[in-house]
Amino acid sequence: MIETNIDISLVIPTKGRADAIGNALTSISLQSVNVREVVIVDGSPQSMKDHFSDNVFGDCPNNPCIIYCHAPEDHGLTAARNRGIRASSGSLVQFLDDDAVLDPEYFRRLLPVFDSPDVGGASGHVIEPTRKVSALKRVFFRFFYIGSFRQIREETFLRPGIGPKRSNILPGVGIYRREVFDSFLFDENLTGPCSGEDVEFSYRVGKIWKLMIEPSAKVYHYPSPSERLSTRRNFANKVTFYYYHFHKNIDKTLLAWIAYIWLNIGFVLHSLTTMRGSAVWGVCDGLWSILHESSNRKISPGI
Repeated sequence: MIETNIDISLVIPTKGRADAIGNALTSISLQSVNVREVVIVDGSPQSMKDHFSDNVFGDCPNNPCIIYCHAPEDHGLTAARNRGIRASSGSLVQFLDDDAVLDPEYFRRLLPVFDSPDVGGASGHVIEPTRKVSALKRVFFRFFYIGSFRQIREETFLRPGIGPKRSNILPGVGIYRREVFDSFLFDENLTGPCSGEDVEFSYRVGKIWKLMIEPSAKVYHYPSPSERLSTRRNFANKVTFYYYHFHKNIDKTLLAWIAYIWLNIGFVLHSLTTMRGSAVWGVCDGLWSILHESSNRKISPGI
């Protein structure tokens, strides 16, 4: 076990998935760097506190404190993360999905990027072992996400190199300095499983702080099929999210408008190349929602 003078808190939002979260907790207990506490924010109607006593880690050398927050009133992931931030006390706050697993050397490899005081957030390499990435998807990320919408995060994950790399956004399993939350919290207008809450938050943070990705620090994501959005809902959420993000966070220069229109052309082409009618209908749903709700610009995933 490696001792460090940096206190690490983990925040794990969940909703009635006590069994699924077990692998995530095991991976935390096996870290080579000591973790101070784990904050579990549970949005299920019935409390699961009995499942998360302090001895849940057994005799593992890394035995962090468990803080359980039952919050059925929270509307989605953004509210749960903000509640976890308030309940945590570490100088670094790591967000983790309840269906994700950290490599045992995750923190040992990632923490050195914070030696630089201007680094406010970081991430390791997020790997989905069951995910198949087509050559076409690589082209879409590089060709249609341009300007302020560029996805350096995804480019790095698709072609991981050696050594840390600066990014403009981080994934949902990012880690941030405590000081970041003095000025930034997750946008609770993005409710439910809305796509892009991590993009929106980290984009704002990245305007002030440096964001880094360390490919050698690995986190494995095993999404449950039951938790995946339908293809139609997924495409609709993408379209509506980027409308919201564009109007909230990005200066309306001519180049920004061109990049935004180009991105939506990419969504249309991507939906057509999937050869799925549901993807095309999803893009149509998103565009209709924008026209219908453009006056308030508050995006709900319940399209």
